[in-house]
Amino acid sequence: MKKILIIGCSNGLGIHHAFRDVFQKTQSSATISRPYEDKNKFPDEILEDNYCRYTNFSMAGAGNTYIRHRLFEYLKKDKPDYVYLQFSGLVRRDVCLNLDSIDIFLEEFKNNFYKITDEKIYLIGGSVVNSSNSTVYTKFFSLMYNINDVNNNNDLSLQDIFCCLSILKKYKIKHNWTFYYDPTNPPTEESKKDGTIDKIPDFINTENILPNPLNFAINNGYTVDDGVHYGYNPFLRLLQQHKDKIHLNLDHK
Repeated sequence: MKKILIIGCSNGLGIHHAFRDVFQKTQSSATISRPYEDKNKFPDEILEDNYCRYTNFSMAGAGNTYIRHRLFEYLKKDKPDYVYLQFSGLVRRDVCLNLDSIDIFLEEFKNNFYKITDEKIYLIGGSVVNSSNSTVYTKFFSLMYNINDVNNNNDLSLQDIFCCLSILKKYKIKHNWTFYYDPTNPPTEESKKDGTIDKIPDFINTENILPNPLNFAINNGYTVDDGVHYGYNPFLRLLQQHKDKIHLNLDHK
């Protein structure tokens, strides 16, 4: 059985179905499980049939710190056959807490974006980057955001990306990756708020990069009402058009 791992932000939710539709020629009836569903607004999703298991850790509002931690968390337990990482906004920050902190933080943060796993409590900061609400949650994350410089977290985020790509290369795991938008050319004002850079730095290995889905969607005439979420069909089309760049073979005889 092939094991496929996908991690991203809200744009990554459900996209394992697109990979299955495009790459898996043989499909049997599938079961879907959502670990920790009783604890999380956005539980992980695992889809499994007779041939493949798709694990999707994507989380709405997530930044690249969350993506890095969840990748390393998975690799401690298993080695996937393929990984797709859809990196998020560069400005976003996330916080990982020990499970024994749950009683202290859950009551204050239960109406916000968080995820609880067997190992950590993840507080997700992307949903409050530009928030004016005065809550404990927003005040907590305001300590990491600079309202005068939207790009103040870019270096930290790029380091997270470097760590992810480095471990995948070290373990010789087939993978592809992209940002949900092009940070060197954000196509909307909303995506521009997620951080911009002049170029992808030299220490980032771009040999397995795919086109940025948000830019792809807009360039191909799809409507992106909120300037950030491009939807399922544009991503499916992206996979179909760039299938030769994706290091995934799920054909079954």
